[in-house]
Amino acid sequence: MGSVRVKAFILQNSNCTGIASCEDSLAVSVPKGRFAVADGVTNSYHPEFMAQLLCRRFVDGALNINDWDHSMQNVISNDIHNQWSSQVEEYESGLSGRRLNHAIEKRKNLPVGLSTFAGIEVDLNNKRICGKILGDSTLFYVTKQGWRAFCSNIIDCTDNVPVQYDNHPSCVSADGVVIGHWIDVDLPLQDGYVFLMTDGCAEWFQSELRNSTEIADRVWSIPDHEAFAELAASSRKNLQMDDDLSMIILKIDLQSASGFVIDYFDSFSQVTFLSLQDQVNPNEEPLDECTCLADSSPEEALQDENDHISESDIADEEYFEATVACEVSMDDTQREADLGLKHGIRNLFHNIYLRFIKSK
Repeated sequence: MGSVRVKAFILQNSNCTGIASCEDSLAVSVPKGRFAVADGVTNSYHPEFMAQLLCRRFVDGALNINDWDHSMQNVISNDIHNQWSSQVEEYESGLSGRRLNHAIEKRKNLPVGLSTFAGIEVDLNNKRICGKILGDSTLFYVTKQGWRAFCSNIIDCTDNVPVQYDNHPSCVSADGVVIGHWIDVDLPLQDGYVFLMTDGCAEWFQSELRNSTEIADRVWSIPDHEAFAELAASSRKNLQMDDDLSMIILKIDLQSASGFVIDYFDSFSQVTFLSLQDQVNPNEEPLDECTCLADSSPEEALQDENDHISESDIADEEYFEATVACEVSMDDTQREADLGLKHGIRNLFHNIYLRFIKSK
């Protein structure tokens, strides 16, 4: 059968006050073998909602991957657009005064949300990887034979023809307009790594790959969110990874028979989604809160490196639904913004105090 071990990380831009303001999203469905990342385009209106909706819709498995780009035209025009509009209205209903006027003006100039996307389906039985990609969210495939990268900027690149990342990627809008074109991915499943990354991670990773494929092992060895944040902080000093960052890593071993195993998953209810059981109705609204049959919290259950979760582990359980995107609580968003403001004010006065002491 083979095994696919999974790690997933997400981190907001260094300028953001909290994860709720992150415009990236990622999603994983173990039963469907589907994985997705999306990057909301900054110069659009609430792109984070669009990124979250695309990821969740892909991994729920309701749309056949072969018809994804064609079916999405109808789905985006109707279902996703309605959900995006509902979330925007909920957000705007909590605004007043200058903040509301600013939102209205911004929407006049940037009326809809835009997002790039990369999603794959791993078929362990037929040993295939199929995917759909739009924009500069990128799939990297690293095996003993070398590495390849796939995104809309260049369909299939190698060390000799690198992907060029810019600020004008192909993307899809909340009203169903595709800017650019979808590309198909159909690859044989081999021992090695698959990386799904939004452009902030992908540009850095590609530059490292061109030096040595050993970077794949080093990235896989990242144990948790804190270590991922440390890597980003170090890279940002060199003007790299200075963006929202999303990354899903699959480590493939065809000699094993473990199936899909979640090694680590960044659990943030606003921007990530993990499903460990088939949904009875894929069109149902996501749960408002994390639910878990284990005694520990969802974060503890998912982030304990010594406590892997596999299909066999949950075969006798009703379900283990671990965190849902798509509905950002305005209370949580405001709380995170207030916390970021407090930290900023504290740091400002601390710096003023240090300068005063040094001047004495």
